[in-house]
Amino acid sequence: MATKPKLWWFVNRFHNGGAELGLEHLIQHGFFDAFDLQILTLCEGDKEFRARIEKQAGTAKVFRKKSRPDILTWALSPIWLFFHIIRHKPDVMILSLPQANIAGRLAVAVSKILHSHKPYVISFEHNTVLAKPIYEKLFKFLNTQIDAVFADCRETADVVKEKFSYPSHVPTYVVPLYACGEVKAPSENTGRATPVRLLSAGRLTTVKNHILQLEAVKILCDRGVDVQLTIYGDGSQRAPLEAYIAKHGLEKRVFLPGFARDWMSKEADIYLMTSKYEGLCIVILEAVQQGLPVIAYRTGGVKEYGQDSAYFIDTHCPIAVADHVENIIKDPDAAYKKITHGQIILREMFGKSNVIKKLHQVAGEVLNKIGFAGKPSS
Repeated sequence: MATKPKLWWFVNRFHNGGAELGLEHLIQHGFFDAFDLQILTLCEGDKEFRARIEKQAGTAKVFRKKSRPDILTWALSPIWLFFHIIRHKPDVMILSLPQANIAGRLAVAVSKILHSHKPYVISFEHNTVLAKPIYEKLFKFLNTQIDAVFADCRETADVVKEKFSYPSHVPTYVVPLYACGEVKAPSENTGRATPVRLLSAGRLTTVKNHILQLEAVKILCDRGVDVQLTIYGDGSQRAPLEAYIAKHGLEKRVFLPGFARDWMSKEADIYLMTSKYEGLCIVILEAVQQGLPVIAYRTGGVKEYGQDSAYFIDTHCPIAVADHVENIIKDPDAAYKKITHGQIILREMFGKSNVIKKLHQVAGEVLNKIGFAGKPSS
C-alpha cells in the first residue's frame, strides 16, 4: 500500500465554533481519506471537544494546555511548529483561523530558509473581516507562503483573494463545511404561536451583535407583540446582554441558557442572525433545515443561499428586525413559501452526495498539486 501524504491541520484550539466544527465535518465526510491527517493546535481549549475530535482523527499535538491562546502562546508557537516541520516534513499544511494561520506562515517561511523544506500551504478562510488590523497586515506580508486558498463560501473566496492580495497564480477553492441531513417540513402555522418564539445561536461577541436582537424584542414588546427570544451560546458579551435584559425588564422575554450543541432540537418559530459579518454561517443552514423562517443581515454566504428565501435586513437597525417579525406573524403563508423555497436551495447546494463529491474533487486537486497520483476513495 502506498504511503499517504502527510497533511497537518493547524488551528487555534479545540472549540465548538464554525471553523472547528468544519474540521469535524471534513473528517466525517471523507475529505482526509487519502491523507495521513495530523491535527495541531496553539492551545487545548475545550477538553470534551478535543476528545471527540481525537476519537475520529487520532491524537492531536497541542502546544500549550491552556483554554485559549494568549500573546506568549502566539509568539512562541512558530518556533514550536518550525521544529515539528523540519522533524516530520509534512506534505500539506492547512492553516485555520488568524492566529494559527499567521504562526503557521512564519514557521513555514523559516523552514524554507533554514531547512529548505516547504510543505504545500493552504490558508483556510472563514471570514472576510479579521478581528484585528494587525492580522490583516500580517496576512498580506506573509501571503507568499500560501500555495492555495480554501474558503467556506463563494463570497469569502471572492473578497479575501483581493483583500489579502494573494498572487493571481494562487488557486482558490470553495470547500463546503456543511451537508444537509433530514429536512424538517416547515410549519404552516409559523408565527401563530403565543408567544412567538425567536431563536438565535452563536458566540456572544460584539461581531455576532446579539444586542440588536434584544433591542428588537423591546420594540416588539412596546408594540404589544407577544414574543420570547432564546440565544444559545457563551462569550464575552454575556454580561452586557444580561445588563440590558435587567435594565429593560426583559427577564421573562429573553433567555441566555448558554451553549447547546442540540439547539436545533429546541422548539422555535423564527431564527435571527444579526452578525456584523459572517462567512458561510452554518447556523442559518441548520435553521433552514429545521424549517424555520430566517431574518438575517445580508452578509457572507447567506447572500447566495438565502436569495429569495430569507427576510434580509440591510442595516443594523432593530426596527427592521422587529418589522420582519411582524410581517411573518401577519403573513405566515408567505413565510411558509419562503422557507419551502429555501429548503429547495439547501438540498441543491448542500445535499450530502453533492458535498462529498465536491470534497473529493478538491482533495484530488491537492493531491495532484503535491505530485500524488490518484484520488480519495469514495
